[in-house]
Amino acid sequence: MAQVIGAISLLVIACKMAGTISTSNNSNGKVSVDYVNFVVILLTVVTVIFTVGALVLAIFGVYGFETLKKEAANFASKSAIKKIDESFEENGSASIKIRHEVENEDGHLKKWMKSHIEREVVRSILEARSLRQIDEVSLVDPSAPTDEGNVD
Repeated sequence: MAQVIGAISLLVIACKMAGTISTSNNSNGKVSVDYVNFVVILLTVVTVIFTVGALVLAIFGVYGFETLKKEAANFASKSAIKKIDESFEENGSASIKIRHEVENEDGHLKKWMKSHIEREVVRSILEARSLRQIDEVSLVDPSAPTDEGNVD
């Protein structure tokens, strides 16, 4: 409603400024109006109103798109985390799959875990044995003089 009133006001002001609406009386007392100029001014005012409206909508569109993009990212993140949490619950799909792979003899994960654990245990035993042998062998001669800065 306010836009219509604003458009009419702009139209009247523009017509008065252009001198299209003549307030002088003719010989018969009627007001004369040049309709060609009136239509041109009317179309110009309507074009200006549409342009301003389009600019306002464009500003709202850009702001709305950014907000929509942020909200979509937040929603996707929250729903992905929710799905992951659900799948790792007690009877979730991921828990069931892992349990199946680990507990079954034919599970690929069980075979891999068994060989990986065996390798790690053997490596740790060898490493511990080599560290123990180094501790047993003294690398420093206890009778050798030390340079600790003590002056006798």
